[in-house]
Amino acid sequence: MYAKTRGMALRCRWNVYHVATQERETYRTCTPPTQLLEEFYPNFELYSRSITPWSPDSSHFTFSAAVTTIGADGYGEVREGAWVQAVSPPRDADPMAQRASRGPAAGLEAAEPFLAVEGASFAVWSPS
Repeated sequence: MYAKTRGMALRCRWNVYHVATQERETYRTCTPPTQLLEEFYPNFELYSRSITPWSPDSSHFTFSAAVTTIGADGYGEVREGAWVQAVSPPRDADPMAQRASRGPAAGLEAAEPFLAVEGASFAVWSPS
């Protein structure tokens, strides 16, 4: 599929699905680097057991991409590198506990990603 998109900007959007509550959280659109599309994703089964984008406590994941951010002047700016995205904890699966909570519903308001390393073309989480 990727070969057919050469010359166009491929846009992706991360989604995290919380199995216990059956909620999906959607994050900002990004453009993955060509190296990731051509070398890593086609060979994912080689790496899937040894590296992970997830933090040890599963509260964050990391990815490399070009992301458009809005600057203080209100203009969009494309920044490329390794990003860290916080994941909202799932709401309690108990409906009574959900009604008791007065905070914003998890999964509805995703935090902005943090640019950890500018210019990076690959990012994984270190186990230590």
